[in-house]
Amino acid sequence: MTICFACGKEIVSRKQLIYHHISYNPPRIVQVHRTCHGKIHYGHSEYAHLKPTQSSGIKIIKLSDETHKKLARCGEKGDTYEEIILKLMDRK
Repeated sequence: MTICFACGKEIVSRKQLIYHHISYNPPRIVQVHRTCHGKIHYGHSEYAHLKPTQSSGIKIIKLSDETHKKLARCGEKGDTYEEIILKLMDRK
């Protein structure tokens, strides 16, 4: 059984699961629901402590709407951006 690090509830399907970086250096990754992941990154104060820390020159960028659309066209329904990018990297 996989438990969401953010809300403490069970993650019942792989499509709900997101691996989220709490920090990049050192790398600290936790498992969260897809919906909780959105709350972490889009300003819900209850999850502010789970926003990733920036260090060692890693820059977190905000994607434009156009870039979001382009990425979405490259993946399958339910794919995360991470999954889409890994698929694109495998194509090279």
